[in-house]
Order: sequence, then structure tokens, then C-alpha cells
Amino acid sequence: MVNTQQSSAAVSHPIRVGSGFLALGIGLFLLLVAYVVTDVLGMVPNGLDPIVVATLALLAVASVAASRAGPLQEVAAGAFRIRFFEKKIEKLEDDVGTLEFVVRGLVTRHMLSHLRKLADTESDWVRFRWSMYSELEHLQDVGYVVPNDERGLQALISDHEHSDEEFHLKRYLQLTSTGWEYLRAWEKVSGEAGKLAHI
Repeated sequence: MVNTQQSSAAVSHPIRVGSGFLALGIGLFLLLVAYVVTDVLGMVPNGLDPIVVATLALLAVASVAASRAGPLQEVAAGAFRIRFFEKKIEKLEDDVGTLEFVVRGLVTRHMLSHLRKLADTESDWVRFRWSMYSELEHLQDVGYVVPNDERGLQALISDHEHSDEEFHLKRYLQLTSTGWEYLRAWEKVSGEAGKLAHI
């Protein structure tokens, strides 16, 4: 005779661990981006604190990595079982990818202005300043701009170091595909959608 009586023991529901890490990671990324945005808008008196940026970025990346390292985990407390299953959250992954890109290529508000000048969203008339030269060097190092002149950035020094006259920045530099991608990503996370729509 087959016993059809079911056990009256309570069945515990699985607890999703990965989604918690994902939510934490996204929250930290949003906090970091908000911090960067306030600096770009000139609301951070002393500029970005590299320790704060590094800490938030490290914690955010670690949290997202913990949730995306493999399948999300389900822990069934009653049965002491851990099950793994595949689950993709496309929209969240897209948002996290955009935030990762923006954080990875952090630029100051002055560097962002140079990128916008090269994208025709601001006038590209500039005067040579050593601070500007250093900012352009950084943008070249991260792959956002490339020189038009075979002399490289040295052309700016040779042509304008001892002059206070304005010149067109686009004569010397142009955006790379990565630079365009960064501007579009920044537009997305900063709420300035539409400025690059014509490009």
C-alpha cells in the first residue's frame, strides 16, 4: 500500500542571494555617479576625493561581481541545499554596464568640457593653458582623443605656449570612437539625453 500522506513539515522558500548583491552594487554605482555629477556641476568645492571614488568603485564592482560571477544562488534553509540557476536581467545589466564604463573613465568637468568642444556641443575656441594641456594628455591616455597633427600634443605647446590668442581646439584634436561612446554614456546617466542625438 502506497502512503499518499504528505509530510506536514513546513517547506522553506529559497532565498535569492545574488539579487541582493546586484541591488547593492547598483546602489553604490548610482551614489558614485551622483558624486561625479556634482563635481562636474561645480558643487564639490575641493574636487573629487580619490579615496572616496576608489572606495565606492571598489565596493560597487565587488558587489556586482558577486552577483554576476555565475548563476544566482538559491539557498533552501529547510533542506540545507544550494541550487544554482541561470537568470539574466537584461535592463539591469545594460544599466550596470553603462555605469561601469562611466566610472572607469572618470573625467573632471574641465575634461568633459574639452570633449564637448570636440563634439560640437560647445564652442571649440580655447586659449593655451598648461592645466588644459595636462587635461588633454589625460584624455589622450584614456583613449578619448587623438591628435590631428603629426607632432601630437606637442603642437599645442609649439604653436601657442607664448600666445594668448584663441584657437580652434578641433584643429589639433578629434574624438575617438571611445570618446564618443563615453559622451553618450555620460549623457545617459546625467539626464542630458538628446544633446548628441544629431551625431
